[in-house]
Amino acid sequence: MSRITERPWTRFYGDVPESLEYPRVTLYEALAASVERRPNEVAIDFLDAKLSYRELLDAVDRCAAALGALGLTAGDRITISTPTCPQGAIAFYAAAKLGVVASMIHPLSTASEIEGYLTRSGSRVALTLDALYAPFAEVRERTPLETLILARIPDYLGALKRLGFWLTRGRKIPRVLADPSVVWWSRLLDEDHPQPVTTPTSTDDPAAILYSGGTTGEPEGDRALPSELHQRRPASGGLGRPGGARHRPCSAAALPRLRARSARQRKPPQRREGRDGAGLQPEGRR
Repeated sequence: MSRITERPWTRFYGDVPESLEYPRVTLYEALAASVERRPNEVAIDFLDAKLSYRELLDAVDRCAAALGALGLTAGDRITISTPTCPQGAIAFYAAAKLGVVASMIHPLSTASEIEGYLTRSGSRVALTLDALYAPFAEVRERTPLETLILARIPDYLGALKRLGFWLTRGRKIPRVLADPSVVWWSRLLDEDHPQPVTTPTSTDDPAAILYSGGTTGEPEGDRALPSELHQRRPASGGLGRPGGARHRPCSAAALPRLRARSARQRKPPQRREGRDGAGLQPEGRR
């Protein structure tokens, strides 16, 4: 047997299997299956604000109904530009339920970068934070964008954490003036919407668009399939099992992150406030 077919590296795998069976289900179906298995376990822990799998699925269903009410249907695109927070995860899985492709962009992208992302993806709806409103507003009229959903970091925080955020960061965020294109996340999900008509999708239908860093030119968007995203989840979830020295409670999800930072964000790290005063920093600098 040749060295290639022997796979000598597998002797270091321990109790991790040499190969995995990847489910032929959509991302929404994978989430629903997790709810069946562990409905009351923690799915999201954001600054000590926790959502169980059942609560997460309920939020995803309400968000999907809201996105459907905004006119999104299978094959449409939604741009998601948030840091790691509940709203981004909920919107991503809600889009998957509808068959809508999530265009994932860095939350600190410049106005010109955002204009390019919105134009290339054809997104009529985008989600971002109130702290990141300005660059979207700057380019909206030059893009297909019709509705901008704004979320706030404190949306899922308790009273004490909301107060702390306001005193340290929130009061520095510029106020969003009246804008007919803006819809607030909390209000959108609180409203009752009819259940959307969903189109059956498969693991071979695109679920997300991930962009390159644009090192040699304009960033390029690559489509990510559910089947590809499933491969990340079980592979990471098989490490650090109970009884192992590295085991600790953790979760693994098929939510795609960004491949690379933009050219502006590859400068040497430096201490600074986020440009919006909210203290947001690019990934890798926190």
